[in-house]
Amino acid sequence: MDKKEMMAAAYHEAGHAVAAWFYAVRFSYVQVMEDGCKKGEIVYNEQNFGSKAAKTRTINRDAHVSAAGPLAESFYYNLIGKPHFEASLWSQSDYEGLADFKGGPDSYCAETHPVTWAVKDMIGRDDIQATISVVAGALFAKGRLDASEVADIAKRIIPKKGYVPLAQHDIRNQIAFAAVGRRVAAESTGKMN
Repeated sequence: MDKKEMMAAAYHEAGHAVAAWFYAVRFSYVQVMEDGCKKGEIVYNEQNFGSKAAKTRTINRDAHVSAAGPLAESFYYNLIGKPHFEASLWSQSDYEGLADFKGGPDSYCAETHPVTWAVKDMIGRDDIQATISVVAGALFAKGRLDASEVADIAKRIIPKKGYVPLAQHDIRNQIAFAAVGRRVAAESTGKMN
């Protein structure tokens, strides 16, 4: 993978990780790697469903997390001005994340699924975009982040209550956030470039 592909994979996985934190879906770690066709993964903790309602809530949250990866990757391609076809960014596991949700991909195209629209709104927030950019930068630099590292980054950027838009939302801010993530990752591993 070249650097742009690696950063695109980092944004994809960062989207999953930030959405997992946002929707309280437990995961162990997220990583980018080159393993055949697979460019990254998020490893979830096992779920114990106490009731049918708990299982429904989990399926709903998992669907949101599945949609966040390709949408975050699309956000990255928009940042760098690279034309892309959004449907090509969805992996098989991203589609499967929607499969158990009401209607699943058989009833909707993933890009127009109601969950996808809800996640687009979430990812449209400046604080979420900034968090995804910082997590992607750290993931690009380190290759792997534990759930606690993602949570630490998210807690610093996303306000506990309310929504505070960033002063200036433009490509320079997002590139700066990704650079901050890379610097934070380098400092935490002792690898300074």
